[in-house]
Amino acid sequence: MRKSWMTIGIIVFVISILIMLYLILGMRVYTKTDVTQIDSLSVRTTDVKMLKSQFPALFRSREAKRLALPDTGQVVALEVFHKHADTPLSDNEKLHSIDQFYYNTYDRLINTLAILLTTASIFIAFFGGVIPFVRSEKAEKLLEKVTLQIGEAQRSQQNLEELFNKSRELENRIRKLIDSLKLRADDIRGKIVAKSGNIDEILKFTPPTRQQLQTHYDDTETLLNLGEELETDNIMMRCIYFIANNMDDDYKREFEDWNRQDHSERPYIISGIAFGNVGAPGRSIECYDKALQLSPGNYLALYNKALALDGMKQYNEALKCYNQALQLKPDFLEAWINKGIVYAKLNLYEDAISSYDQALAILPDDAEAWFDKGNAYAKLGKCPEALNCFEHALKTAPDHPEAWYNKGNAHCCLGHYEEAIACYDQALRIRPEYAQAFCNKGYMLYRLQNFPDALYNLDQALKIKPDFKDALVNKGHVYKDQTRYTDAIRCYAQALDLAPDDHEALLGKGVAHREAGDLEAALLALDRASEIKPEDAPTWLELARVYMLKQDKEKTLAALQKAVELDPETKPTISGDKLFSGLQAAPEFAALLA
Repeated sequence: MRKSWMTIGIIVFVISILIMLYLILGMRVYTKTDVTQIDSLSVRTTDVKMLKSQFPALFRSREAKRLALPDTGQVVALEVFHKHADTPLSDNEKLHSIDQFYYNTYDRLINTLAILLTTASIFIAFFGGVIPFVRSEKAEKLLEKVTLQIGEAQRSQQNLEELFNKSRELENRIRKLIDSLKLRADDIRGKIVAKSGNIDEILKFTPPTRQQLQTHYDDTETLLNLGEELETDNIMMRCIYFIANNMDDDYKREFEDWNRQDHSERPYIISGIAFGNVGAPGRSIECYDKALQLSPGNYLALYNKALALDGMKQYNEALKCYNQALQLKPDFLEAWINKGIVYAKLNLYEDAISSYDQALAILPDDAEAWFDKGNAYAKLGKCPEALNCFEHALKTAPDHPEAWYNKGNAHCCLGHYEEAIACYDQALRIRPEYAQAFCNKGYMLYRLQNFPDALYNLDQALKIKPDFKDALVNKGHVYKDQTRYTDAIRCYAQALDLAPDDHEALLGKGVAHREAGDLEAALLALDRASEIKPEDAPTWLELARVYMLKQDKEKTLAALQKAVELDPETKPTISGDKLFSGLQAAPEFAALLA
């Protein structure tokens, strides 16, 4: 459109230039007469033919310009008589005066038209071309932005279509899996028999077959749905179904028939797994013990018994079973990992790390082994090592929300608050309802003094989990640093309602009460905090501040002495605290800081 207007403007401009050239080159040259005044003026109506006879020269010039009327026409003749200064006016001079008057009027009209056309061409070119040209830059930028948005929308549509196709594909896979779950128990038993009748050989099956077997043996929730479809001769499946539905009498009756048909340890192992899945670890252990009586070297029975003992918190007994299973099968990956988990529960983190290393020697890219190893390093306070482990876990499992969360914790331990926030954001991208990630992100923002965003994230955590003690404590910290002591005390009190002996909440509440001027309430909270965690130097330092405000010099010095004994690094804090300036002259104070 802009180019069209510019073209029209140029054409009009060229036409106006041509008209002006025509006027300059084609205009007749008249003899200039020194006219002093108009003598007279007459107007009359006459025939064109008669007028031609009187003024032939005039009409020859009109006909040359194709301006003369037909001879039969009537015209109005205008006669202007000029008087010369010295001589009378002749007829030819009269004719010349009329002719020149006509031409001057005509030329002025044409000249005016040319000027108007020139002006119009400039306006057309300017408003139709220049201004849109200037505006077009913004328009083009906007068009470019709109084009990008359209492209993104199209790509989003394509992504949605791809997602829809993937969802359909997943739906089909799920349907196939559901169909596969309907395999008859005899088919599974046939596969086991084909492998020498030893359940140990299950681990050597191909992954699809192993998945089918594991699903039938372990997934009691699925078996609940399949109960109505079980055939009368599927004894194993009926036994598991009866276990899942707590139909013990029916289970015992069916198990006797099953055991008569299969004299191996297999019925006991499968029943033990089923009992474990319905939360009956004691019954599971009974089954595994009977299986081990029949086959003492069955590492699967030992492994599953260890899992049951772990669930009953009999950790030392579980370790014995794991060790026996690993003696029989040293490359049992899951046993090494779960053994490490038991060590971690016993706070034996170095032993746990050794177990995870054994698992990683078998499968170097196992994400769970790296993850658990990172947790063990974190418990030991070895944050760089923990960070490295979580990064390894995320290489194999990039959508592992707990690994992102724990990586954020490792960054927090190292003082990398911005990096920690980025990790928590990744965890929340994968799991939007991850309350702990919101809580820790809020704490990082608090450490960065970004109080509004800190409160927002802590509130998000509390929306997901209203009784989240850690979020309430951290929210109290934010309010305390904002000098909103009433709000801070309220948050600490809510946290203490959930956990009355929480040291951090008691310490924070004591500080908030002291800052608010309520020394008795502060002393009450801090005394309780010191009873719960007597080795915490900051608690004794806060007690010293309260005693100083109460003007109890003896207790102040005693509390300061305790703080310094627990952590000598508190000396610079004490010497720089103006609150203790009144003790400068006391020898005990000087000795304390020496």
